[in-house]
Amino acid sequence: MKKLLIAAPLLVVLAACGSKEPPAPVVKEMTPSPTGVTYEFANTTLEDVTTKAMAHCQSHGKTAQLINTSKSGDMDVAAFNCN
Repeated sequence: MKKLLIAAPLLVVLAACGSKEPPAPVVKEMTPSPTGVTYEFANTTLEDVTTKAMAHCQSHGKTAQLINTSKSGDMDVAAFNCN
């Protein structure tokens, strides 16, 4: 019985730790134009942002080309030209 009283709180703590969800992805489209687009993003990949840039440029009959990556505080930044 004593072992059960000790184990029960540990199971509650472990269950709480395992239930945390990852942070939601954040993607902010900055300076969109027919000649290019820049995104600030967090909790997602450059590949996902590139897919968004491809869709943006495709809407202007062009393809996206990554020209620069950088950081802005906690956010990553990716700039694309539409060629």
